[in-house]
Amino acid sequence: MSPKSMHWPDIPGMALWPWRRGVPLRIDIDHASPTGLPEEAEAEVQRRWAALRHENPRLHDGRILSVAALDADRGHVNATVGSFKHLAVQGDGLDLGVRLLGVKAVILARDAAGHEHVLLARRGTATRIYGGMWEVAPAGGIDPPPVGVASLSTADVIATVRHEARDELGLALDVADARLLAIARDDTAHCYDFFCALTWPEIIDPRRGLICAASAEANDWEYLDTVWLPRREADQFDRNYAAAIVGPARAVLRWMGWTGLPE
Repeated sequence: MSPKSMHWPDIPGMALWPWRRGVPLRIDIDHASPTGLPEEAEAEVQRRWAALRHENPRLHDGRILSVAALDADRGHVNATVGSFKHLAVQGDGLDLGVRLLGVKAVILARDAAGHEHVLLARRGTATRIYGGMWEVAPAGGIDPPPVGVASLSTADVIATVRHEARDELGLALDVADARLLAIARDDTAHCYDFFCALTWPEIIDPRRGLICAASAEANDWEYLDTVWLPRREADQFDRNYAAAIVGPARAVLRWMGWTGLPE
């Protein structure tokens, strides 16, 4: 049966496709340069980018993968190579068709009593979007491969999870059991995100997060804090703080049955 997109009225701008076990992922990449923008549109892009950079000097341009088409039934994504600048300036009437292809980890763990938890992290205020909000973590864009590489697979997506864990949280994350859960479209952030589930190998202390501040590799501006959210408290957390949780995280937890429970 083909996976159908899932929507929830209280999580606007979101669509989620469950990933069927055993379906191999293939991301086909068109490395050809996109056609140039009309002069007026390019001028608007430059104006907006300059304003964003003035407000947030941490932003910098670079190559990204942009989703051109998704076939969740066959496990295929068609992507082009675009620029972060063209992603960032979209909104307020400007849509350049750039849709970032990214990945988000769903790290599950148990405490000494056997209670299940999921890792949430609060985004830094200097991030492109959703500053100060909670999400499942780590997360990040999937880097375009070299020009000679025409496709990526599940292994490449999972490798991005491992890289982002080291880069953003300073963690040497074991991804041996990682698997694709779903892919979600986020219209607010102009992106598609793969969700990868994996299990934390140790018993956790729920009172302690996972940011390793002592790691020289950790970019502590990416996340302000982390927390282990117990499954038994997730629904109430979602009800109380929906406006402070990014849509993709709310969507995947809803699909997993952690939130949206009958009152």
